[in-house]
Amino acid sequence: MIDQDTHAPTPEFRAALERRLIDALRAGDSVTPITSRHAPRRRWRTAAAIAAGLLLGVSVNFAAGQVQQNKQRDSVVATLELQQQLAALKLDLARSEADLARRKFGVGAVSSVTVAAAEAELRAREIAVAKAALDIAEAQATAAAPRDEMWAKLVNGRDFVLERLKLDEQSASQRLLAAKAALDEAQRGFQAGAVMQAHLTEMQLALQSAQDDLDLLARKELLRRETIEKKLHPDDATRRLQQMEAQSDVRRAQRELGLAQQRLAIASAQLRAGTMSELDAKRLELNLLERQGELAKLMQLLKALEQRKEK
Repeated sequence: MIDQDTHAPTPEFRAALERRLIDALRAGDSVTPITSRHAPRRRWRTAAAIAAGLLLGVSVNFAAGQVQQNKQRDSVVATLELQQQLAALKLDLARSEADLARRKFGVGAVSSVTVAAAEAELRAREIAVAKAALDIAEAQATAAAPRDEMWAKLVNGRDFVLERLKLDEQSASQRLLAAKAALDEAQRGFQAGAVMQAHLTEMQLALQSAQDDLDLLARKELLRRETIEKKLHPDDATRRLQQMEAQSDVRRAQRELGLAQQRLAIASAQLRAGTMSELDAKRLELNLLERQGELAKLMQLLKALEQRKEK
């Protein structure tokens, strides 16, 4: 938030100016005979000159500050406007792809899952444009880049952080709908014998991840409101956010590890039956090791964050 009175004279400045005026008057008394009828006039001319010079300096500094602030605002806004233009182009493309998917679905060329995915992408691009507009509005008000920290201050009473979280929540809701459609189709295919168990499990995990993303955003909104209302310390708000994100990442990594284990078990059976190459099986084994390493790292991070809370 921009403080319009940043360059206004402070009480300290006024006191210093008063001292300068008194000193000037005293200096005039020491060099000018009291009997001179022009002495008071000269003293006040001297004092007025000092005051004018000091106030002129304040005005010049204020003008220079305003120019610098305007330049910074223009630079930040120009960058954000370019990002908004790019987001608008991506929106146009997503809109065309969604229209094409609906037409293909109308003639039976694609499934409802394809339409749901295209509509989720369209919604995500619409929200990206809306977020770009929010960023520009914030930059115009603050002459600085947008702030998304949980502890970021309100801007003229407006909570840009919470507004962006709400937009993200709308996008996550659309992705959840698309994940549900994909799982429904996978379940139908599995029951018909056209889809393998691993693919069905993958769609189930995708749905759980989409639900986790939505839940995490809801928790972020609550944390943001609490941070503002209770004036949480920035370190506390940041730690709590990191802990939330780490917990979500751990759950996702655990699901991905389970899927990797399932795939490797299937691959081992196929390798024994001669329907899978040893190289492909090695790739799946390497993927399993990577998932194990990622989970271990995330567990260490979560433990460290919990220890910080105890301290």
